[in-house]
Amino acid sequence: MAAMRLYAAAALGLLALTTTASARAATARIRVAIPEFQLDGSPPPALGIQLQDGFVLGWVRAGVQVLDPSDTAKKLEGHPELQRCDASPCLKAIGQVLDVGYIVRVKVDVAGNSYKSVGRLFSTEGAAPAALPIATESKSCDVCTVAEARAVMLRLADGLRAHIEDNAPPIAPVPATPLPTWPPSRSCTNRG
Repeated sequence: MAAMRLYAAAALGLLALTTTASARAATARIRVAIPEFQLDGSPPPALGIQLQDGFVLGWVRAGVQVLDPSDTAKKLEGHPELQRCDASPCLKAIGQVLDVGYIVRVKVDVAGNSYKSVGRLFSTEGAAPAALPIATESKSCDVCTVAEARAVMLRLADGLRAHIEDNAPPIAPVPATPLPTWPPSRSCTNRG
């Protein structure tokens, strides 16, 4: 009976390990660059940092690899022609230079304690023109605190990320590892 419990525990552990590895592999393939995080309405710099941090955190907590606006700018320093270009060839070139599959552009309008944010998601791969967003999401918060506005940015990232996950190719199944047969061999039995 103890051997059967040990066998069952080992099988469950193997299943959990394989499932976790598959989930990590699915999100590890997604790489996103945020070259533009625009704030309109003259908000204080600290607010901009909070909102941007919330947006980036929305991607990172799901396991997506993100290049935030400062990392993106550093990597594009050697390519000034790509820094402000929105044309399809430019977006595809940015994807190649940064090794990302997606580009996200964000605009946040701040008016007092009200926030309206719009995120546009572009694919840098495939035959579709990159200049057309594959998804656009908007979220707003009327008369809210900075913490509430940051939560809105998290939800904006979640909404955009859902479009990536919907369009992602299916994950190849992990081959099953053969489990030992039952009953155990004579060397495993208790000879009393």
